[in-house]
Amino acid sequence: MKSSWFLGLIIIVFYGIAHWESTNYQDIFVPGNVDVALFGIIFYALGHLFHEKDWFNKERVGRLLLLGSIAYLTVFFYLYDEGMIRFGLDLKHRQYYFFGTVILTPLSCTIIIAFLSKLLSRIKVIRKVLGFLGQATMEIMYLHVMTGVIISDFIPLPWYLFSLTGLLFPSAWYYILLKLKELKNVRSHSLTAGHFK
Repeated sequence: MKSSWFLGLIIIVFYGIAHWESTNYQDIFVPGNVDVALFGIIFYALGHLFHEKDWFNKERVGRLLLLGSIAYLTVFFYLYDEGMIRFGLDLKHRQYYFFGTVILTPLSCTIIIAFLSKLLSRIKVIRKVLGFLGQATMEIMYLHVMTGVIISDFIPLPWYLFSLTGLLFPSAWYYILLKLKELKNVRSHSLTAGHFK
């Protein structure tokens, strides 16, 4: 779609449908939770927008985003702690409460984490670790719970070790796959070179 305004309108409509479903039909079964994409696409679109505009690398805009996020979260957590507002975000169970905070709160947290990551990335070791974990996110996302549950069957784990195993084992699996792929490419290249030789 060439029109960004029209695309934005579609995303807003998708969010309206997702919010309506969350409010009225939370227990409905949709294969593969495909309907969650109606809500999740908002964050995909925001990520694309931030990347396209390069806001994190523009000093003035970046500072405004960071200060705005800190100010918003300060007010949000105060009001939440006082019981003046409620909040719920659970993609698995289609819970998106409430209309504005359900987008602004995770977005603000993401902005702060992004800036902290950028700051920490100045340290070489941390940059390498964070870069590797960033590449392994799909493996971590899909394997972290299963890994923790399997290990917990043999060794009872407190929550922090459960989280750690859910990070380390999928990352190790990703590393093995990466090395196997590199080995396959090297072998393929050697065979091709030998053939032409």
